[in-house]
Amino acid sequence: MRSKYPPLEKWPSGTPRARRAFTTALLWLLGHLATAQTVTLPIEVLGAEGTVETVTVNVPNGSTASGLWLQVNNLSYANKGSVRLNDGPWVPLNNSTVRFTERERNLGGIGGARAFFGTVKFTLPLAPGAVRNGPNTVAFRFNTSDGVSIGYRVLKLNFVDAGGGKLVPATTFVEDNPATWVAPQNNAAAIAAGKTLWETASLRSSYLANNHVLRAKCEDCHAKNARDLKYFAYSNKSIIERVKFHGLSQDQGEKIASYVRSLNLKQPGRPWNPPYQPGPGLDSKPVDEWAAGAGVDAVLDTEEAGLPYLFPNGITAAGFDFTGKFSPREIPVGLMLPDWKHWLPTVHPLDQAGGNFSESDSIYQALRNNLATRGLEYKIGLYGFETNSSQFERAVDIFTDRIPRGANTKQEIEYVYSTQLWKVVKLWELHQEFALEGLGQLKHGTEGGEPRMWLTGTHYSVFNVSPFMQKIDNGPGPDRVGRSEQNGESIGQTWYHLQLLLTLGGRRPGVTGIQPYDWAYAYGQFRGNTSLDHESEMMRFLVHIIAGVQASNNGLKPGEHAPGSTDEPFEFAWSPRIWGVGAFHNYGHYNEFWKTTPPPLRKQLIDAYLGAVLQHCRRWTPAEYVRDARNREDSWPPSTYRLGDYRLDGSARLRAPDQLSEGLPYFAKLGASCQLINGLADWAQEMWPNNDWNAMRVPNCTEPPATGPALTVLSPRQGAVYSPAEALKFMALAANFPQPVAAVEYYENNRKIGQGTGVNYALELTNIPVGYHTVEVRARDTGGTSKAQTVQFYVGPPTCPLPGTTFGPAAVFDGDLSTYVQQLNVEAVGLDLGSARQLGLIGFAPRLRDRYSASGILGAKIQGSNQSATSGYVDLYTIDQATAGMNYLALTVATPYRYVRLLSPPHGEGYQLDLSEFSVCFGAQGQPIALATGPGGAEKAPAVDVFPNPVSQGQATLRYTLAQAQPVGWTLYDGLGRAVQTGADRHQPAGAHTQALDFGGQAPGLYFLHLTTGTQTSKHKVVLLRP
Repeated sequence: MRSKYPPLEKWPSGTPRARRAFTTALLWLLGHLATAQTVTLPIEVLGAEGTVETVTVNVPNGSTASGLWLQVNNLSYANKGSVRLNDGPWVPLNNSTVRFTERERNLGGIGGARAFFGTVKFTLPLAPGAVRNGPNTVAFRFNTSDGVSIGYRVLKLNFVDAGGGKLVPATTFVEDNPATWVAPQNNAAAIAAGKTLWETASLRSSYLANNHVLRAKCEDCHAKNARDLKYFAYSNKSIIERVKFHGLSQDQGEKIASYVRSLNLKQPGRPWNPPYQPGPGLDSKPVDEWAAGAGVDAVLDTEEAGLPYLFPNGITAAGFDFTGKFSPREIPVGLMLPDWKHWLPTVHPLDQAGGNFSESDSIYQALRNNLATRGLEYKIGLYGFETNSSQFERAVDIFTDRIPRGANTKQEIEYVYSTQLWKVVKLWELHQEFALEGLGQLKHGTEGGEPRMWLTGTHYSVFNVSPFMQKIDNGPGPDRVGRSEQNGESIGQTWYHLQLLLTLGGRRPGVTGIQPYDWAYAYGQFRGNTSLDHESEMMRFLVHIIAGVQASNNGLKPGEHAPGSTDEPFEFAWSPRIWGVGAFHNYGHYNEFWKTTPPPLRKQLIDAYLGAVLQHCRRWTPAEYVRDARNREDSWPPSTYRLGDYRLDGSARLRAPDQLSEGLPYFAKLGASCQLINGLADWAQEMWPNNDWNAMRVPNCTEPPATGPALTVLSPRQGAVYSPAEALKFMALAANFPQPVAAVEYYENNRKIGQGTGVNYALELTNIPVGYHTVEVRARDTGGTSKAQTVQFYVGPPTCPLPGTTFGPAAVFDGDLSTYVQQLNVEAVGLDLGSARQLGLIGFAPRLRDRYSASGILGAKIQGSNQSATSGYVDLYTIDQATAGMNYLALTVATPYRYVRLLSPPHGEGYQLDLSEFSVCFGAQGQPIALATGPGGAEKAPAVDVFPNPVSQGQATLRYTLAQAQPVGWTLYDGLGRAVQTGADRHQPAGAHTQALDFGGQAPGLYFLHLTTGTQTSKHKVVLLRP
């Protein structure tokens, strides 16, 4: 067919003006097409070594870009992938070439816990001018396989400026939709052939040169009917490339992918979303979608960000809710659970040397047959699935025990761990295929069971997958699970938390409950994990504390046997095993627990916890406590117990009174309420009167009542140091009852820089000027009462030169200030700056007493003087948190000082001064922070009410009163702070108003409605119930 347009070379050249007009139009068209171009995510860089995937991204202001921000799944080892921008060089991705947030860096970065078992986020620095204004080509390459992996997935990307601001609009990126996928060979013959291949095809171990034939088939390592690949929405490409990795052809891969596509199953998950990852709204989804989890983005970047979900009504004793029943499935944590590929065994038991696997396999086959043929009674009866699954797990353990351990070589560790993984994959398969996860309350009752849970007879099913429980947690780091000691410890923690989620300790009045695991053991493992990654897991620790106590609330008295039971008295009742006092003190003492926790928030949490413990202890009289004459460690000792009596039997384990006697001074030192300290001391005096508990009371205890909103600033942290290249998030907790909080606003120099939104009143700012900043956070309620808190922080590179000369005992410094060697019994070390100078950052590196603790530095003071090196000092800062390695704090004091020293803690509070470095930087005040919004108005926010609340039928009414005519609009946020529904803005006169609200399209759960009037926003909690 002939075109109606002449060939381009035949277009009339015309006048210069015409040519310019044509060129302008063409450039406009090309620019418009570039702007409209989208990028489909994820980018699957999967296949043979050297595979490259390329995308074109339009960056409107590319010349301002300083980095490429990426979220990548399965970047499990250094140099696994490389990136090339436009026609630039390939840059390998490793911990030396990219930048991380502090948390990602502490967790190991590329090859660390998140990257190895899941997903990691980082920024690749770019040279000035490397990014063009307009289209840019980004290429990703899979370099080399480790014999297991076939690549990685880029889940998200964006170009960022120097302040961390994203330059590419979110509308540029679209998510690949599994609902649109079709079979590569969509015919019955190909699908049938794919099923046969899945069940019978002979496979090889890899596509590398040293591969070998496997005995296991596809269905052996995966779910029997491939439901896991459909459930977690593995793409056709990923299935085909994995099949080719195992020695089959492209055609065979397409047939297997076609078989998977043909399965009539839901596909709510994704390969990168960790199964059962907890998060808001998860319980409101159908039970058969529970295993898909809340998504990788539900993993907390900071522990404090999760507190509003655990304490939606404020951090109070009632918020711990020891007598209630909460769902840890709904509470986000900072621990990323393993994604599905890291549930799968790397070596099936059939391909392991030694051991008879037939018993385990035959019990598994019997479980399948019984579940398919024997109906509901078998599923929930005591002598059905519960008993047989316990036998199955025991058979697997026997097989595992027979695997030679020796020195825990890489192969031995892989065999043991893979066998346990095979076990949990098959248990997942059975629970999914035979719809077991929703039968918990039918089996155990509404008190003892959960709306969704596993029904395994051995409640330690996934708990025992932990390398520690399998005794494969030693040996050289590269040989361990995850290829490092840190990763091995971290993966153990994920299985512990998964066990809590899968078989939460329910309760049945007067009888034994379900124990997901040994509570005391689980508490103790937090310390080992944080000693390696130096990250607080405060949220997860609090979740475990609350879950443990609630599990014991079963109608039994403390220490009481269940009727007809010969169990130890502490097994199921309220006991020192689960009360957490010792764990709270022990874990907190090693300081990682409080690493990122501002002291006001720390006090709030401790007071709430101690208040809950005291209330719970007082539920029974001392005479009602069932005492243990044998004085075992997890029971309530006799009233005659004297502190330290545990040593009489040669034990090193503290009993409950000893835990309390050590814990109370520790809590008091951290500023806990003196009334609570004294209340617990009084209770202990009644319980164990042969001890002087009065000595632990706080004298002259007076505490004024709190007024106004309860306000706690979560971020920035007081005295913290932040990189100028990253966005800084301001966050706060605010609560008041009965009046709701109207707004939380942020001010610098009495000038409003922005207003918080979402569940933790977040405000994210970029390009914050280098220097020191003082921000006042103001919270006010709808009654007009307000409260403020000030936080000071520094933005700039966290490095210090070492100015001045040292002073102090001659043995303290060796002349090189950066290599100050451990010196005990030294009162202070310091620097003479030569003249009075404005101080800035203080750097100090405490030596470790052991691999866990940097606590010897706690209580040390930073002091300044203008008189001499030995006199005239004033306190500038008390060190209340420190971790291994270099610590920096922003010392924002107005007075210049010539002499600066670090004074050791008082005697009896840990080691005296024990440092490897002490340094001082000079400071400068930062320029004002740019406004995020217009200046805050003085108008009072309106009272707002939603009724009925909770909303059970989807319909509600919004009621508010305006003091003056102004524009009004509202937005509904879900539990993750995402806007899910918005009302149209309208201009309304002063007076009372109502609006009809239709929430029928929202899932049940906790929401927050923000009513915006002018420049003010009022927040109101809304609970939506299932109609």
